[in-house]
Amino acid sequence: ACAPGSVRHASDRCLVASGAVAALIACASGALAKRSRDAVALLDAWLEKADQSLAFRLAAYRDASKTAGDKEGSLHAPQLTAFAGGRALANRRAFRDRLASLARSDGSAVDAAPAKLAELAALASSFHRPSLRLELLQFVLGLEDAAAWSVDRLAGALELAERVVVAMPRQSSFQELEGLTRRPDRGAVDD
Repeated sequence: ACAPGSVRHASDRCLVASGAVAALIACASGALAKRSRDAVALLDAWLEKADQSLAFRLAAYRDASKTAGDKEGSLHAPQLTAFAGGRALANRRAFRDRLASLARSDGSAVDAAPAKLAELAALASSFHRPSLRLELLQFVLGLEDAAAWSVDRLAGALELAERVVVAMPRQSSFQELEGLTRRPDRGAVDD
């Protein structure tokens, strides 16, 4: 097990640790900024359609309800009034704007990493009924197995990644950190 305690608790801690590693690698490789730009483009398209069509928003509500029912640890289903009345649009627009600021940031600069990770952790912690926003944040970080990630797990992973970066010696680089996460080359095998 990854940590002492119940199996569920250990599983949560393992997910948080693996999510932190994924977040660090996304920062180090510059993938965080690129994937943020991709997510912003997707949100722009979604918002444009949602602004023009109540039917689109109601279909999005139906999709979000289904997704929330499939997620482990999902506490709240989306509210129809949020989609019909526009609150879901406002939430996604605000999320888009915060994500856009990360997309514009400097690729993998070590000095910017703590602020990026803190912003992402604050963003994840602010979610109440996230559906699409949670999925997009998972995409930005390169996390797989979307059903395993709750808001609490994702926020915990980002907070852990931020603590790791803050604790890194100033002369360290992300390349050194990324090198620690790779398996040593075991050599080629002849056929």
